[in-house]
Amino acid sequence: ICTKIEELSIFNDALKECIELDALQQEATHVVVGISWGANLMVTAEYSNEENEDTKEISGALQAKLNVIAVQISGKGDVDYGKGGSSKVKEFSLNIYGDVLPEGDLPQTIEGAVELMKKLPVLVQKSNDGKGKPLHYVLLPVDVLKSHFKIHREADTIVKRLNEDAILRVVHLFDDINEAKQQLNDLYTDVTKHDFCVLDSTRKSVEDLKSKADISEANIRSQLSHLLVEIRSGRAAPMELEDLRQKYEEDPNSAPNILKVIHVQFKDASDKINLYKLLTTKHGVTYVSKMESSLDTALLQFYGKDIYILFSQTEAKTADKELWSKQLHLFLSLIEENKQKDQPSDSTPQEPPAFLYVDLDVAPQLSPPGDQAIVVQHFKNGKCISRDLLEDYSEVASLCLVKSSSVVFCDGKPSKRTTLEIRCPASLHGECENDVRKWVCFKCKTDVEFGFDDYFYCNCGKGKADTYSYRCSSDLHGNVFQKFKSDEETLKQLLGLLKPLKELNILILGETGVGKSTWINGIVNYLSYSSLLEAENGKLLSVIPTSFSVTNDDYEEVIIRTGNDTNEDAQAGNSATQYPKSYTFSRGDTLVRLIDTPGIGDVRGITQDKENFKRILDHLSYVPEIHGICILLKPNNARLTIVFQFCIKELLTHLHRDASKNIVFCFTNARSTFYKPGDTLSALKRLLSENKDVEIPISKHTMYCMDNEAFRFLAAVKNGIEFSDNDRINFSASWDKSVEETDRLLEQDKVTLGNNRKVLDSLNDMKSNYTHEVNILKESISSSSSSQEEITPQRVTELVDKLCELKETGAQLKQTIDVVTSSNRKAAQYHEAPLVPQRYSNSHSKNDKKKNKKKSESSEDSSVTGWLKRKFF
Repeated sequence: ICTKIEELSIFNDALKECIELDALQQEATHVVVGISWGANLMVTAEYSNEENEDTKEISGALQAKLNVIAVQISGKGDVDYGKGGSSKVKEFSLNIYGDVLPEGDLPQTIEGAVELMKKLPVLVQKSNDGKGKPLHYVLLPVDVLKSHFKIHREADTIVKRLNEDAILRVVHLFDDINEAKQQLNDLYTDVTKHDFCVLDSTRKSVEDLKSKADISEANIRSQLSHLLVEIRSGRAAPMELEDLRQKYEEDPNSAPNILKVIHVQFKDASDKINLYKLLTTKHGVTYVSKMESSLDTALLQFYGKDIYILFSQTEAKTADKELWSKQLHLFLSLIEENKQKDQPSDSTPQEPPAFLYVDLDVAPQLSPPGDQAIVVQHFKNGKCISRDLLEDYSEVASLCLVKSSSVVFCDGKPSKRTTLEIRCPASLHGECENDVRKWVCFKCKTDVEFGFDDYFYCNCGKGKADTYSYRCSSDLHGNVFQKFKSDEETLKQLLGLLKPLKELNILILGETGVGKSTWINGIVNYLSYSSLLEAENGKLLSVIPTSFSVTNDDYEEVIIRTGNDTNEDAQAGNSATQYPKSYTFSRGDTLVRLIDTPGIGDVRGITQDKENFKRILDHLSYVPEIHGICILLKPNNARLTIVFQFCIKELLTHLHRDASKNIVFCFTNARSTFYKPGDTLSALKRLLSENKDVEIPISKHTMYCMDNEAFRFLAAVKNGIEFSDNDRINFSASWDKSVEETDRLLEQDKVTLGNNRKVLDSLNDMKSNYTHEVNILKESISSSSSSQEEITPQRVTELVDKLCELKETGAQLKQTIDVVTSSNRKAAQYHEAPLVPQRYSNSHSKNDKKKNKKKSESSEDSSVTGWLKRKFF
């Protein structure tokens, strides 16, 4: 505001008498001939750019705020101070500068600043008798004044003018100085404020540079002011001004050199501070202090949470900028994904994960497991779950992943299910391609299956279909998991188009101890990992808990376990599998079901074999189709046990002729026989040739040789047992052979799908005949007038056993016989054995027996007793 203008009329002749001529003898070049009085009041807005945002954007937003203030001061209308600027500058500081200011505290708000400006005329009236402060001065060159009044002095001062180019170069020089000074002050403020995330040596270097820059600026100002007087007075040549400028720019502490130092030498420090601001202020990341003694102690406060830590080190970042960019992008993606995660309404609230940042330059004692310099790691409960999340994610980059926070454990999967193959939800909004994709569980990395019951299934358990989020492998999708919107029917429509998997049901039979359970575990791993090396780097798959012992280098026995199950008896010498049980897994578009059964020749005797056989038939009644029967054998048994021979004969007796095409033989432990059947082949051929009604071909298409040792090796390695390189080579070859034979086996079983119904029909006939005969027996007993007691299932069993009871008589043997007991497996020879058990019915004479023997050769005994004897004796 201007209150008064005072001017001197220099063209008035009376003025000459008032001029003090001695004053003109000074080296002054101008005389003041006018003064404008009043007062200035200036308001500036300052914003602290903590998030390292775009400077132009922030500057524009602040200018908009100040324009709002200007409109209000002009009195052209009321203004909403909440509008007119970016939301990013809601908080900023006001600075007020003025020639006249009120007593007391200055305003702290925009409204207060506006009111102060409106009161400026009142404040000026109280200063210097209402004149205020000088605002402008009007200057007139001394030589013009002398010329007008014809004042002549012998020693007039010679004043030389500088050309415009020289003046502009000086102006640009000080513009550079101001720019360098501003950036250096910003750097100094940042380093001082964030000294915890920069090295002490860096902070000291910035302080030294600032001090040297201040001295350099003071020197150039002093030299320039002296040189200007010398040039204008003619005592120095104008070119000396350019020499001074060039000499200054060569100074290490000049403005151009300071800017270079800031952008080069202190770039790492600036990047550290900017990264700190980005992570902590914008994303809420916890910065781990350099005062922490170790990583373990730093993680204690986050115990129980999932912890994701970004580690960085300047030298490593500089050496591999691409890797650092990927690691940082992954870390920020995890944070963003967590922000978008929905908490399931029907579950207990989960602790949100913690995100930490460790700068190894300032805290080298916090080095991560594996000693990587730039990496994102995952911790929980003090343990490192993933040493390199980026590497883990890269391994599944080609996979389409799903995950849910509401997955619960489930015992088994529904028989009717299919592989989850649907579109990505992001494709519904044009964010990725419309392709149908196969989805894999993010956690267990196994195929996700839909059970046609609104649930998805994987090795983790099951979860409601509408709780899952999806991330496909498309480059357009990015790293964020997306869900189907709850108000859309798209998910139900897509699931409604799915068809159940084709089933491949295989019944596994074999003697006790042949290794059926281990063989099934091996099959699952052989189908999942194409090589032993891949299996070692992956997770051990064990659908059936097994246990075995190995001997370490010190010849100490070590028990290797792959789980625990009440259906598996791990006690040495006992039959492992107690009940029939199905184990299913997907292979392409086929659901493979391997039906494990108790071993033939149970160590608990023939009674247990009877019970096991009944359990097998009961279990099969719940299986819609049997596509094949796989009989497991050891390859080097020259003699097949009597019990095993009988069971095979019994199976062949009740099988349909066409069903024989679905029987295959698998030889375990076959490495010792060069992956060939060995001595067992001859014994097997003799056994099969005794049955003329059903012919089972013995060829490459019905025989498969593999070895369980590769799976046992993998289990031992996963339990910390060490092996030599030669051992690893041998087991790797065994693994490759087993993979090859497994693929060949399943392909063969697929070919024989056409006969599967007759296989199950034959097995069901065996069970139905047994049930029918027992029902007849129960009806007969219940209708008997002589039996008044209640007929219970236990009583029926007792009567059946009594009906089958046999007496033993003696007969002279012509030669000795070897006997092997089942309790301790020790063989004994009896050279004088006059008597040996001979089985005769209690209700028939010897003559009747001879007749019945002849009769049985032509036709089977159809009585209940005869059927039971054929079945179990």
